[in-house]
Amino acid sequence: MEDVDGPALIDLAVRVVRQVGSTALDEMLRTLGPRGADGRFRNLIFAGTTPKADLVLSNSVDNTVQLAGGNADGWLVYDRPLPSEGLRWLDMIDWWRETEPEATAGKDDAEVCRLLYARFKASLSRESPPEHRFFEAYCARINRPDGLAQPALLPQVYLHYDPYTRRQRDGDSVLARERMDFLLLLPNRVRVVVEIDGDTHYGTEEKYQVGEPHPRRLTSPRTYAKMVAEDRRLRLAGYEVYRFGGAELPNTAAALSVVDGFFDQLLEILLR
Repeated sequence: MEDVDGPALIDLAVRVVRQVGSTALDEMLRTLGPRGADGRFRNLIFAGTTPKADLVLSNSVDNTVQLAGGNADGWLVYDRPLPSEGLRWLDMIDWWRETEPEATAGKDDAEVCRLLYARFKASLSRESPPEHRFFEAYCARINRPDGLAQPALLPQVYLHYDPYTRRQRDGDSVLARERMDFLLLLPNRVRVVVEIDGDTHYGTEEKYQVGEPHPRRLTSPRTYAKMVAEDRRLRLAGYEVYRFGGAELPNTAAALSVVDGFFDQLLEILLR
């Protein structure tokens, strides 16, 4: 056992808890907090309001990354240790106070949360109203009595990161689907990815039809296959992946119903 590294032991312990059950072992694992895919959490790069920033290794020994260049200020980086309870709105509010001390000075939790909400919302795609409706519907849960203790919904998260754009690589791509729509980090090292799917997730070329003012996107089996293949890779790496079709979120009322129903069930299952 001396040759087995820490992450491998943690993964073994997780499998024991899931398959056999052990209250004592589960309590020990909880103290470690949620883990990254390899067992070591480093940082989160998310909520960008500018094009992709440059990425450098500020400490190659510790694998510490740092954003650089003119776009660096448009992205958020969370590099605190993750608490055993997962990443909640309460934790994000505390982090935001430290990140933006002048803007949050003298403000209570509710006011800081509104500032954080506005910053997160600014990073959402302008071309995806369903994405905005999903985010607004989830954040409405903050108004519940235990609202700030709910898991934080992190938008536009880079789970993979290539500092070069597809255009800079002459149309090629080294990493598949770098950025996720939303990520939640829950207790027991559970990581949940949520994707809001529009027609770009299953279609490709656009074709004009006679008499139609706008082009119609064509169904693409290849585009769909790439998407589901990446979902499988994420699940094998330890992520839960859930998709919502944009048509499920046509308006605010529908979004509230769909989102509340889903998360009430999901969190009851994952947090019990």
